[in-house]
Amino acid sequence: LLDREELSPGERTYAHVRLERPSAALPGDRYVVRSYSPAVTIGGGSVLDPTPPRTRRTRAKLIEHLQVLEQGRPTERVERHLLASGFTPMTVEELRARCDLDGAAVSEAVRELVENGRAVQVGSKDGAGLLHAERVGGLETEVLGRLADFHAKEPLKDGLAKEELRSKLPGTLPPGTFAWMLGRLGAEAQIAVE
Repeated sequence: LLDREELSPGERTYAHVRLERPSAALPGDRYVVRSYSPAVTIGGGSVLDPTPPRTRRTRAKLIEHLQVLEQGRPTERVERHLLASGFTPMTVEELRARCDLDGAAVSEAVRELVENGRAVQVGSKDGAGLLHAERVGGLETEVLGRLADFHAKEPLKDGLAKEELRSKLPGTLPPGTFAWMLGRLGAEAQIAVE
């Protein structure tokens, strides 16, 4: 239980449930919790986030996240999942499955987020994924900062090898996102990519 130690009959709360073995679940799926011996039903509920981020959060932040997933507008729910995905782009289909929304609602939410500058399309139109603009901005700052540090320490060298730069960035950065970011910064003439 996230906001208390004990739950009385008829009360509601958010809980982080850990299972003995892996299970398949989607947002909106219902579940029942039972004890082995004696066989008693303890409670039940519905799944809000079957694959929560592994990062540590304060209980207040986690409760806020779950409230948005349960009660938020489609745009807010899609944005939460984009933030949680970190540097891994999510497709519209992946967002649809994670948000328990129909395709039209997710497409409309994505359109709104992109138009408002809160999401960025990564890759070609056909295989495009989305990243939250906050993650893109943070990655851009990190890449430019690492390159500036390198050139300040090594002014006589032409540049930093791509893989060396990548090794200095977060370990969760997928190669495709790294390549996309270098291409973006090169197209904007902020860096020279060879």
